Amino acid sequence: MKHKQKEAKILLVEDEKNIRENISMLLAMHNFIVQEASSVEDAISCLSNFLPDIIICDMVMPGAHGHVLLETIKKTPSLSSIPFVFLTAKSEPNDISSGLNSGAADYITKPFKFDQLHNCIKRLLAKG
Repeated sequence: MKHKQKEAKILLVEDEKNIRENISMLLAMHNFIVQEASSVEDAISCLSNFLPDIIICDMVMPGAHGHVLLETIKKTPSLSSIPFVFLTAKSEPNDISSGLNSGAADYITKPFKFDQLHNCIKRLLAKG
């Protein structure tokens, strides 16, 4: 008998409303529980009552950038083991290496195919 995998919780941090809603809808269609945040400040607030299995975050947003959220998570013992994925338009090699060297589990550049994000999430959950 096959056990149903528990639904993974994802915190999606993206300042562009249409992008955030589209990704959120696609993730929900794949049985993920999605909490949306439109800024780093929003995300930090969400983390006080929503403990995700994965955090997906844009890099460049008004106010604090995604690196600030990643640093905050890495410094917080209860959050530091949550895989963090940058999903960003910043596609220069030095941006990618900077994101990965700062502790991100993966770095996906926009535009992207949903399968790429879905496979990344499945891989990170399997490592769990």
